[in-house]
Amino acid sequence: MHGLAAGTPAGVSLAASAQILVTVFLTLCFPSLIAHGATGIFVFFGVFGLAATVFVGRLLPETSGQSLESLHLSEPGGTR
Repeated sequence: MHGLAAGTPAGVSLAASAQILVTVFLTLCFPSLIAHGATGIFVFFGVFGLAATVFVGRLLPETSGQSLESLHLSEPGGTR
């Protein structure tokens, strides 16, 4: 895999940058959102948290108990 594939330096830096930008955006907007109604914003974040939990539970593979070598070999194009 090339480009912005997960685990490459470019992909990791893009993910970290996106996380920082979202964190800054939410930090700056949170006081305004609370002023318009605390209940709605916490429901909003709760729904997204629940959606993230469902996404992780259904779409991301379980890797506990597997060695790094077996994970690497199970990737498309993975070789030793």
